[in-house]
Amino acid sequence: MPLKAVLLDWGGVISPGGTPDELVNRLTKNLAVQPDALRAALKTQTDPFKRGKLTLDEFWAGLEQALGHTIPESDRDVWTKIGDLAPDTSIIDFVGRLKAKGFVVAILSNTFPNTADDIKSQGWYDLYSPVVLSSDVGMAKPDAAIYDHVVSLLGVRPQEVVFVDDQQKCLDPAAAMGMRTILAQDPAQVIGDLSDLLGLTE
Repeated sequence: MPLKAVLLDWGGVISPGGTPDELVNRLTKNLAVQPDALRAALKTQTDPFKRGKLTLDEFWAGLEQALGHTIPESDRDVWTKIGDLAPDTSIIDFVGRLKAKGFVVAILSNTFPNTADDIKSQGWYDLYSPVVLSSDVGMAKPDAAIYDHVVSLLGVRPQEVVFVDDQQKCLDPAAAMGMRTILAQDPAQVIGDLSDLLGLTE
């Protein structure tokens, strides 16, 4: 069955920034907390936060409660900077080529509401349709429901979609429903693997 749609994650695929470990690494640096303890505390807050269930203030209040101490404002500057969320230019050029060839190019991304707002403010999502963000739809990868949701919006069969993500755990549900998948390592590899899979030639 020919492929009709290319589904891309943002952080680690379109942009080098916005990957899952960034928040943990920055908070570990700011706070006197071991990474494992921080990950356990964060999970209670990041899961609902990336699904848009918490405000930013509620996120910090919940994290303070989970850790058992106050987090001063000076230690809260941990979010990925807008410059680090910028799309890779080679990926943008390739997306333009895909669209010119008639492929639908869409986004499926787990993101915090404040990060999504930063990307939206730059117009970087405008090249893609549909754009499915966890913080907008109340679901997140690897929840099966978010894959069903994006396929329904694409209006194609799962077998007509290739999904690119930098985390295997997010690719597995897509593959289980019939999508082709690519594990992203860097822009050149993503472009090469997609070109081969889609039968694109220079």
